[in-house]
Amino acid sequence: MYDGLKILYDGFDSTQKSMESVIDGFSVSRELEQLKSEDNILRIVSFERAMYSLVGVQIGLSEGSAPSASDLENFRVRVVSLIAGSSHTFFNYLCDVFDYVFAAWEDGWEKPCYCRSAIQLLIDDYPGAAKLVHEDDEIRGMLEEVDDALRERGVEEDPLQEEDIPASLPDSHWWWRLPAGGAVVE
Repeated sequence: MYDGLKILYDGFDSTQKSMESVIDGFSVSRELEQLKSEDNILRIVSFERAMYSLVGVQIGLSEGSAPSASDLENFRVRVVSLIAGSSHTFFNYLCDVFDYVFAAWEDGWEKPCYCRSAIQLLIDDYPGAAKLVHEDDEIRGMLEEVDDALRERGVEEDPLQEEDIPASLPDSHWWWRLPAGGAVVE
């Protein structure tokens, strides 16, 4: 696993901790964006940590560590409301993911895959997030560029070991298996 991911996941041993990390990260990021803070590094790193933690939530849910249905729904609604106030940061995050794809030869294929899976989980599982992504021309366009870059670079990467691919992610997350010649789902 990419060393940065190990650092980000340290301490995320439960769904609840991952959920708390998501809310904390998006809250800090949104506050800094709304204040027009010059601390861009903290704003973007907080957003990125929250996105990684979305994958942690999914892993926890698949392992049976789930909050009540109403708590999960409230969490998902809150996440979308926080992201809605952070469109500039979301765009910055997508630009970083694009860069991670082209740095994969050095940093590994896992990092861009985790990032892209976090985006897809947000779109698929968080009510209102798909609308935020698809109605913002900059965000939608950058996501398309990320997917094109994944397709372009993925065929040049070494296949990931099966144990490095989170089992809880659906097969529609094609980017994980692309280096192994996996079918690309459009």
